[in-house]
Amino acid sequence: MARLGHIAGQHHVGHALSAPVLQRDRLALRQSRAIRRGAIFFGLGAWLFETNVVHWTTEFILALAWLAVVLSIGSIGLLYWLIRRSAATSVASLFYLVPAVTSLMAYALFGEKLDAVSIAGMIACAAAVLVVNRRSV
Repeated sequence: MARLGHIAGQHHVGHALSAPVLQRDRLALRQSRAIRRGAIFFGLGAWLFETNVVHWTTEFILALAWLAVVLSIGSIGLLYWLIRRSAATSVASLFYLVPAVTSLMAYALFGEKLDAVSIAGMIACAAAVLVVNRRSV
């Protein structure tokens, strides 16, 4: 009987140690399913409503690589890494910085104009995120 308890205990410990791995695998499976569903949906839409002609220019390839690698894989990987490292509230607060960072990128890359109201809003959002993420001493 003691032998059975020993075996059952090992199984329980092994299961407990593998639980985070199983959760990551389930998350990856759900994410891949969502990506496949989106590809099917938008693929059908493109097939039905577009000309099905692709002009493989350098700009198109670079934009496609940016969307696929940086915005899809990179941003989701960064999001999961941040969630693992800190509280969900801290991570969620960072989403308020997205419009400000996008505006600054548009200013730097495309010469977009920033008015005083936009800059004031960016400062307010950054201050709020700083307050939320400030560590207690």
